[in-house]
Amino acid sequence: MGMDPKVQRTRFHGCWLACVGGGLGLLGGELGWYAAFAWFDDLAHGSTSFGLALALGAHVSKTLARRPSAWRVLRVVVVAAVLCVGGAWEVFEWMHDRLFATTMVHGTADTVRDLAADSVGALAGALASVRPLAVPRDRSSQSERAS
Repeated sequence: MGMDPKVQRTRFHGCWLACVGGGLGLLGGELGWYAAFAWFDDLAHGSTSFGLALALGAHVSKTLARRPSAWRVLRVVVVAAVLCVGGAWEVFEWMHDRLFATTMVHGTADTVRDLAADSVGALAGALASVRPLAVPRDRSSQSERAS
């Protein structure tokens, strides 16, 4: 049995958006966009987190979201996982600064703002990835009767 086309599309778009967000972050660092545009850091963090949450939510939803009550749990798990990635990135930035005398971290306020953008992106991605994958009520009741 193949994967649901909605799941495939959502997972593909999530992976694509995560790559675009990560690419924007790298490109922005090289081209000076972080210094030129105050909002660019928020865009890079938010879009990457959104894409990661979209891909992860689509990937695990077929396994975990068989019942409507599991969707809430799935969203929480997806947001938590993406925030762990965002936190790990902030630790990487801090370690990079210490080891190579760079300035990736611009203070506590910058780190908190990055994590806030990660949170917004993760929450939006989790909500978007689970919603289109919901099983219609009539299909779920038919599968319960067949069991």
